[in-house]
Amino acid sequence: MGTADMTTAAAVIVAAGRGQRAGGVLPKQWQMLADAPILAHTLAAFRAHPGIEQIVLVLHRDDAERAAPFVDTRTVIAWGGADRAASVRSGLKAVQALD
Repeated sequence: MGTADMTTAAAVIVAAGRGQRAGGVLPKQWQMLADAPILAHTLAAFRAHPGIEQIVLVLHRDDAERAAPFVDTRTVIAWGGADRAASVRSGLKAVQALD
């Protein structure tokens, strides 16, 4: 199947939690795994997928500056809500119409 035949999709990555159960000083998405934060590995996997046209990264507002280096032209930031369900809704609302 050629790329012209492939359906495109958006990925919503909900990373707005504080990760208290994981322990550590930083929320788990910002903890290091090998040479990069866990979130960087997650983003790399979705960016490498040929069917993912857009990535919506749902973050806690306190993490906006920390996330700046990981944002590119395919990435949209949405803000997390009071709980995971609210964060997911925020991410889904941020998905843009795909061709």
